[in-house]
Amino acid sequence: MHPRHIVLLAFFFSVVAANASAQIVNVQAFAGKLATPGFSGQAALAADWLSGNSNVLAGTAGATIFAKHDAWFSFLTGSAAYGIKGKSGKYDDDSFQEKTFVHVRVRRDLSFNGLSLEALAQHEFDRFRRLKTRAVTGVGLRWDGDVATGFHVALGATYLAQFEQLLRPKAGDPVDLYLEHRLSTYFAGVLEISPGTALSLTLYAQPLFENYLDTRTLVDAAIQVAIGKSLALRVNWAMGTDSHPAKDVLESDGASKVTFVASF
Repeated sequence: MHPRHIVLLAFFFSVVAANASAQIVNVQAFAGKLATPGFSGQAALAADWLSGNSNVLAGTAGATIFAKHDAWFSFLTGSAAYGIKGKSGKYDDDSFQEKTFVHVRVRRDLSFNGLSLEALAQHEFDRFRRLKTRAVTGVGLRWDGDVATGFHVALGATYLAQFEQLLRPKAGDPVDLYLEHRLSTYFAGVLEISPGTALSLTLYAQPLFENYLDTRTLVDAAIQVAIGKSLALRVNWAMGTDSHPAKDVLESDGASKVTFVASF
């Protein structure tokens, strides 16, 4: 194995050992990237500031590093968001968003009809989904193929070992860190409609092995348009569901986002 992949695998196991109910986070925009040999990456940064009668101060940041060498492909992505708000020139003592996310994935092309073997690890914290810790590790198979000119699809199935702990446990909630076993299946499609412009759709389903009715799903659709050699505008809409959420947590979350992405 190439040394750069050994470094990412070392980080893989450090994530599993760390401390992060759970909404699926779509990483297929990174997992399907046609990375150039060697290292590459991208970063995004956003801030929102309102003052006066309405007060909002919020920021998000994210970065991704890719590594490719022969049949090996790896990426490490992380993001964080924090925000406070208030009124009449004063901010509340409490935040209205507070979350972090880290994901690392290593893939080995099996050179057999588009099949590859991939392993992943992930850590997530989200105060307002009452998620104190979500640490995930898994291994599975992925198939990639071009079904038409400019239309690339991927299908994947992964076994997940998932460790979770909730913030402020309530009656009926698990109190300590607990383990779940899930099957993560996904479809990811990217259609290039013109040079520099692409549409993408990702579908996830993650049923619990012990009870398939306990399922988490995600639908994520996006369009990305290049506005320069290393800058792009990405607009996406996503809806995630959890059929068995923690108490006082809604079953679904929707989000629309506009992002400028810088590549290097």
